[in-house]
Amino acid sequence: MHEWESQEKILSALELQDVENFLLYKDFQYERHEWDNIPVIVPRFIIYLSKYVKGLSSFAKKQSEMETTEELRRDFDRRYEVILHFLYHYSNLKLKYKPISTRTGPTKI
Repeated sequence: MHEWESQEKILSALELQDVENFLLYKDFQYERHEWDNIPVIVPRFIIYLSKYVKGLSSFAKKQSEMETTEELRRDFDRRYEVILHFLYHYSNLKLKYKPISTRTGPTKI
């Protein structure tokens, strides 16, 4: 069995816990007897959430490794070049339709 401690002491220790690296999931360490006198739904839910967060952390870490500042800059530059090319190409084409100002009918909204 485990030793009982005051709730204030336990909560103070728990609140001081820190996560070293949010992108690197580390399994939470505990002893089995710490689950004594707790309804089964609580550990089931906590373990489920722990596995869920582990998956999210893994995904976020992969994304973080893929999306460096340099990679984002290259992607931005590539998209910018495509837009410039598009604008240059279509600005040299003759328009098939008349500009709005020369159309007949009301132009105000």
